[in-house]
This record gives sequence, structure tokens and C-alpha cells, in this order.
Amino acid sequence: MKVQEKYKPHSLDDIIISNSSILKTIKTDISKNNKINYIIFGNHDHCKSLIAELTINEYYMKNSSSVNIGDKYKYIYQYNGFIDINWNDPTNEINIFCRNRAMYKKFIIFDNCDNITFSQQQIIKTMMDQYYKNVNFIFITTNMKNINDVIKSRCKIIDIQPFKKQQIFNIMNKICKHEKIRLDKSIFTNNIITTNNKGISYFLNIINKAIILKYDEINSYNIDKLKNDISNKLFESYFLHMRNNNLKDACGVIDTMFNEGYDLGDIYFFMYNYIFDSENIDNKYEILNIITKYTVNFYNGYYNKIMILFFSNEIISLYK
Repeated sequence: MKVQEKYKPHSLDDIIISNSSILKTIKTDISKNNKINYIIFGNHDHCKSLIAELTINEYYMKNSSSVNIGDKYKYIYQYNGFIDINWNDPTNEINIFCRNRAMYKKFIIFDNCDNITFSQQQIIKTMMDQYYKNVNFIFITTNMKNINDVIKSRCKIIDIQPFKKQQIFNIMNKICKHEKIRLDKSIFTNNIITTNNKGISYFLNIINKAIILKYDEINSYNIDKLKNDISNKLFESYFLHMRNNNLKDACGVIDTMFNEGYDLGDIYFFMYNYIFDSENIDNKYEILNIITKYTVNFYNGYYNKIMILFFSNEIISLYK
């Protein structure tokens, strides 16, 4: 089991973030049964979805203790911005969810809001006004510029600041102690490893690799073997072959990543970051959608390397 799952926080109190005062704000809203319309904003892989999940869990524990969170489909609807629906259809799933009555207030989570157009957000605004007594709305985004003012004016902004070195060290050190691994703080203080533009999974995967390699210490001598960066040059080569409809050589590039010790989860994670940060790449959002789908499959147990062939077939079809 990866440390991400083994040591996953189970309450808001367990989360370590830079601006911890926002957790107090959330807990106050929960304790007072306030309206919970939030925009959770922050960098990729900075606990935004986890904060949304734990907020909802604690809301029901505090205000509706009889709700069985296992029956999430009754009370929680999760929409991914990459999914295409007919927003103007009054019988779409979101409208039906809002209209269906429940004993307690429900939640809709809009994830990857960067991909929801302003016209679609106008429709969501109408839903918020119409169903405010029965439904709370949570939006998750990496870019506030992509959120329309009609949504911002109806929500509280939960701004997740980038992780600081000390916080990353504290999170890693806590886990390392449980795993009986010594973590040398000098790799942070001497800038041997940096936190710039990196999410928490990057650092937890360092611990995962140390466990696999049976290291009892993470230090300046072995950190290069444990860091999980995949070279952008490999991704550039992969997508060059994709554009040239050369599936064999593209899969050969991925095979190089496997040979260097990366698993499917690592490849999806770093490819997502590579595509997300690229300014000029064809079919950007379609590719991100495919990566998101296969990442979900990975965490649902589809670990086999054969999945990269299905994945690559979907990518290459975008260039035909």
C-alpha cells in the first residue's frame, strides 16, 4: 500500500497546509451549519479534493449523524469539468440530483473547474440560486481567472497556499518515523531537493521508493535515486511519435520510463503536469481528460502495463 493511502488524513485537523486558518473557517461553518458554498483554489496536488471530501464528511458527522456516507450517491454528486453533459437539458444528472429531495442538505463538487465555460457557469449560478436551501456547492480549481464573478460572488474563497519546505519536511518526517526511515533535513536546507511547483504526491513517492528499495535513510547520497522526476524530453519524444502516428516508438519511450523504475501512476502524474504546463500543445484538454480517466482507473486497481497501450491508442486517435 502506498503511503498516500496508508497515512491519508481522516479529519481536517490532520491536514497540514500553509494557511491553517482556513481550516478553522471551515470548521466554524460546519459547527454553525452555515451555507457551505466554497471555491477551493490552489496548485495542482495541494489537497484541494481531500479538503472538500473531509469537509463533507465532517459536515454530516456534525449536522446529520444518521447519514450513511457510504450512500454517497444520495447526498454527494461529483462532476469533473472534463466530462461533457448537455447543460441546457433539465433532465441531466445534475438537475435531477438537485431536484431529488433528501432528508439532509446535499453537496455538489465541481472538480477541474478550469474546463467549465463561463456560459455553463451561468447555468450553475441559476442552480445555486434555485436550490440554495437544499444543496451546497463546492468548486475546485487551479486558476481563479477561470471562475466567473457570478460564481465568486456566491462563494467563500478557500485559498490553498503552496507548501513550504518546513511543512513538506514535517509531513515526510512523520511518515518516515512510522516506517523507521531516517529523513536527513539537509536535503531541504541545502536545496538538494526543492519544493517549487511540486505537489505532496511527489514527496510521498520518494518515501514509497525508499520503502521498495529497503532504504533505512533518505539523505543527500541517495536522494537522486529516489526523486521521481520524469524528464520532459521523454514526454516530448512520446508526443512527437504520437503526432507522427508511430505507436510502436511512442510505447518504446514509455517502456524506457518503466525501465527507469516508474510505475503507471508516476507516468500519468508527470505527464499530466507536462501537458498542463505546456503553452502550445494540440488537443491539450482532450489529452488531460484521457490522463484523468486513466489515473482514476489506476487507483481503481488497473496497474498492468498493458493499460499504457489502451491509453496511447486513445491519445494517437486525437491526431488522426
